[in-house]
Amino acid sequence: PRNMNFMRILRILRLVRIIRLVRVLRYFQELRTMVSSIASSLKSLLWTITLVALLIYVVGVYLTNLIVDHAEEHPEILNREDVKLYYGSLLGSTLSLFQAMTGGVDWDDLSRPLSEEISPFCAVIFSLYITFSVLCMMNVITGVFVESALMTARGDKDRDVKRQIECAFTSTDVDNSGKISWEEFGEALTDPKVAECLKAIEIEPSEAKGLFALLDADGSGDIDKEEFVMGCLRLRGQARAIDLATLTYFNKRVSSLWVQLIEDIEVAIAALNASPAQVPAAAAP
Repeated sequence: PRNMNFMRILRILRLVRIIRLVRVLRYFQELRTMVSSIASSLKSLLWTITLVALLIYVVGVYLTNLIVDHAEEHPEILNREDVKLYYGSLLGSTLSLFQAMTGGVDWDDLSRPLSEEISPFCAVIFSLYITFSVLCMMNVITGVFVESALMTARGDKDRDVKRQIECAFTSTDVDNSGKISWEEFGEALTDPKVAECLKAIEIEPSEAKGLFALLDADGSGDIDKEEFVMGCLRLRGQARAIDLATLTYFNKRVSSLWVQLIEDIEVAIAALNASPAQVPAAAAP
C-alpha cells in the first residue's frame, strides 16, 4: 500500500509539471496560437466525425445489402478475396469507405469488384460517393476548420495587442497618476514597450503627435488608460461598419448644423438689407 501511495504521488507531481508546461505556452505566441486553435476546433471535430460516420454508415449499409442480395443468387461472389475483404460485413464496408475517403485504399480497388460482379452501375454510384465525400464534404470541413483556426488566432492576437498597449501605458505613466501627457508620451517613444505598441497598431514614431491628438478627444491634454487602450485598439486594421456608420452620422449632423447656420445668416443679412437706415441710427451714440 505504501508503494501504491508513493506511485500516486509521483503521478500527481507529473501532472503538475504538465500544467506548468501549459502555463509556459503564454511566452511562445505561435505555439500558444496553435494549441488554442486545436482546442477550439474540438467541437467542430465532433460534428465532423458525426457527419462522416452518418454518410459512411448509410452508404455502407446499402453496399452490404447489395452484396448479400447478390450472393443469394450467386454464392460464388463470396469466393473473391477482395469482396470478403472489403464488403464481407457491415464493419468491413464502413472501414473500406472510410479508407477510400481518406486515401488509405485506392477507391478503384473498391469499386472494381462491385462493377465486375454486380453491375457497372455500381461503379457510378461509388464514383458519386467519392465525388461528394472528397470534393464537397471534405472541402467544406476543411473550410470550417480553417475559419475556426483563424478566429482563434485573431482573438489571441487581439488579446496580445491589448496586453502590449496596457504595458506601454504603464511604462509611459511614470508618475502613476493614471493619465499620461504629451510630454510623458513623447519621452517614452524610445521605450521598447511603447515602440512595440506602436508597431502593433501600425503607427510610425513620427506620427506619435497625431496619434496623441486623436486619442485626446476631449482636448484636455491628458489621456487616461481607457482612452489610450480603446483608442489604440480602434486604430488597428480596417474600419469596421460601426465606425463608418458613426462617421456618416456625425457628418450628417455637422452638415445639418451648417445648413441651419447658413440659413440664419441669410435671414440676418436679409433683415439688414431690408432696413439699411436703421443701422447708422443704431450705431450713433
